[in-house]
Amino acid sequence: MEPVPKTLRPMHSLERLGQILRDNPDTGTGVQIRALLWSLLNQHHVVNLWTLCGRLNDEPARLAADVLTAALLGRLPDSQVKQTLVACGEMDRWDRQESAESLAEAKQALTGTLRRTPPGEGHCRLNAALRVLERG
Repeated sequence: MEPVPKTLRPMHSLERLGQILRDNPDTGTGVQIRALLWSLLNQHHVVNLWTLCGRLNDEPARLAADVLTAALLGRLPDSQVKQTLVACGEMDRWDRQESAESLAEAKQALTGTLRRTPPGEGHCRLNAALRVLERG
């Protein structure tokens, strides 16, 4: 296999991460790749870098480093990240996710999200929403 030119490496790495995600969506590696890509796309998710480093190894870790470096340097267009999420089926998976059908399911989903949300304004708002659900 020929080496990828340095200027194309982030795009190649992004494409390869998409392939790994498509083939292994629910493994520890797949979940971490999913969190990284969604965070790069919409900046609404929190990626715990300690967890990312601890759960990715070998090829996925190198690929994630290439992609994250390009993103930090402003060399990774959102359109490329979105194209990768579409190509690996992640956008379809997101669209198929079922929404809560009962108050109990909504509370359970919100409680799980609260556990993964770091302290801050977002956490406070989620906690307030949970209190509203618990009253109603």
